[in-house]
Amino acid sequence: MDKLPVLISVTPTTGKGRGKKLGIPTFNFSIPRDLTLPHGVYAGWLFTGDKRYQAAIHFGPRPQFTETDPSLETYLLDGVLNSKITDAQVVFTHFIRPIRSFPSVNAMLLQIKQDVRKIGVCLSTVS
Repeated sequence: MDKLPVLISVTPTTGKGRGKKLGIPTFNFSIPRDLTLPHGVYAGWLFTGDKRYQAAIHFGPRPQFTETDPSLETYLLDGVLNSKITDAQVVFTHFIRPIRSFPSVNAMLLQIKQDVRKIGVCLSTVS
């Protein structure tokens, strides 16, 4: 495993819109070829323009929806972007948990809420 933190430049891409429908809108990015971190949920930051946002980062497949192709998406904990992202960087700071499937979408949403709380604690100690 690469040592954290890991900073990557990312290019926005279109997602399926599923996160928005579930109340957890994410920004989707193309996966850089040199990203070698294990699949999982991470705490980190999204930098775009001159702004920094706390982010929950999903990197990997989406077994809950029987999708094996990996995705890279960020959910912002502390802000809303009102403009389209044209260039950005993502910093992975803490590994939270591996990717897994859940018995239901509701169980997945409960886990995501727990992840977001944990990520908020991890990032609150970083200025």
